[in-house]
Amino acid sequence: MIKALIADDEPLLRFHLDKLLAEAWPELEVVAKCENGEQALAAIEREHIDVAFLDIQMPGKTGLDVARDIAGRASNGDKPAPLIIFITAFDHYAVSAFEANAVDYLLKPIDEARLIDACEKAKSRLSSPRFTSHSAAPELSSLMANLEKLSLNAAPQFSKWLKASKQDEIHLVSVDDIAT
Repeated sequence: MIKALIADDEPLLRFHLDKLLAEAWPELEVVAKCENGEQALAAIEREHIDVAFLDIQMPGKTGLDVARDIAGRASNGDKPAPLIIFITAFDHYAVSAFEANAVDYLLKPIDEARLIDACEKAKSRLSSPRFTSHSAAPELSSLMANLEKLSLNAAPQFSKWLKASKQDEIHLVSVDDIAT
């Protein structure tokens, strides 16, 4: 079984991502759900985490801080670093994410097709005989394609989605669907 953690400061988004991952990657076992970077680092220390799904902006240590910390530990010969998939609402962190050797970078609201693609990339890396998590280099052509998709040079945009919760479910509503 492949072990994963989800780190996001928004409980409903953790819940929603857990449900999406159960459908997209049934063999994946989410063993920790963390609300900040410190909890994520503690879970990585406790468990043998293969894949970490990290939000970038969290209280205390950010997802980028977590990625750098675990990469540093892996280079020191400690536990191998888990693969990192960033999930965030902000596209301007993409370059930093890929510098931290992320497998992928997904924007909120999470597009299920992109999540499946990110999971396939992680599965491929995990099953590669050459894979060692502390020395895995990002595939440059794939990273460049993702950066182009994010259109980092575009002007800042207003939110396209609103989150609406009903009990333990989260619904994303397009701003275009809201009548004035």
